[in-house]
Amino acid sequence: MGVVYSELAVKTGAIPAESGLDHLQAAHFFFDALTEPGAPTSDTARLLLLGSVVTGQCNRRSDLDYFLIRRPLAGDAGIHQELRIQGAIRAVDERFHVRLEGKQFTEHAIAYGGHSIASPLWLSHALDIQDNYPQWAHRAPVEQLRPYAVNLDGDLHSPYKRSAVAQEIYQYFGHKVRMFSEAGEFSAERPTDLHRLQRALEAGKAYARKGLAIMALEGAAVIGADVTSKASMRDQSARLLEKIDKNGSMQRATDLLNGLDAEYGELLNQAATSGDTRAYGTWLKQNYLPACAASLRLSQEYLDYVDHLTLYDPAITFEELDSDDDDCSIHDSGSWSLDLPKDSTPSTPILVNATPEMLDTLMRV
Repeated sequence: MGVVYSELAVKTGAIPAESGLDHLQAAHFFFDALTEPGAPTSDTARLLLLGSVVTGQCNRRSDLDYFLIRRPLAGDAGIHQELRIQGAIRAVDERFHVRLEGKQFTEHAIAYGGHSIASPLWLSHALDIQDNYPQWAHRAPVEQLRPYAVNLDGDLHSPYKRSAVAQEIYQYFGHKVRMFSEAGEFSAERPTDLHRLQRALEAGKAYARKGLAIMALEGAAVIGADVTSKASMRDQSARLLEKIDKNGSMQRATDLLNGLDAEYGELLNQAATSGDTRAYGTWLKQNYLPACAASLRLSQEYLDYVDHLTLYDPAITFEELDSDDDDCSIHDSGSWSLDLPKDSTPSTPILVNATPEMLDTLMRV
């Protein structure tokens, strides 16, 4: 949604063009590499590209999202299949400097665990892309999962789907709380910090879709809400923020994050144009902890509210497969979940158990 680049990447020009042309070329390259006739993956994989690149709304900070289902192959065929996938992923980064973020599953996982491999809200978005942008779908990868998708203005009468959405939201904010509470002193050489800063800066906007889902679970009318429009979701979810933000801290955190996100975007473009990254590097270091503190506060408030509502039934399980499972893997070329160099171990957390006073102080920095 909003990639944060290292100072070195900006200084050396290893970032995409603001026009989005690099992203479009990367999308065509990646899609063709895995689907062209004769490729080791053309008949053994199903692929869908998603997100702002597909819908024509991307910019320099966009990543390229994909969903891939593959049939495991034995022997040389399996090796060739894996080399083609990994080679395409690496080439997108090296040739176009575009960040790939995607999910990969085996056909076995889809056939026997379709109800648990992806969130119902994400599936709804993926199906919308597959139905309306068929040129970016190879062999209809999401079709088998259609029964598990959730439409907020019509599907929440089902106890299973209602519980699935509620549990997804709870797990989402729980993950965010853990991520931001582990923030330590910023290091420009540590990919984990850049990824965490990215997630922090985009939180003010990214939480809008989850806010819309919370409203639907509470019975609020969200019929006609455009879940593909960030502006539409932000306007509608503002009603939820007004309801649960008792002391104004959530709105302050949201305003701070949206302001920092816009400021970063401007600074990135200036540094990319001038080649002078000194102010850019200083900005990253100075705003890392305030952004994490604001996102931690916002995430915790949302989590507490969802927990208080007890919207989901623990007896109805809805859990994503462990990413270490042989049938499932999560790939994010800019993510802290990748294997890191030995000298890139996370720093000592300083936001763990932070008091509200500490968070307010950091947010005011």
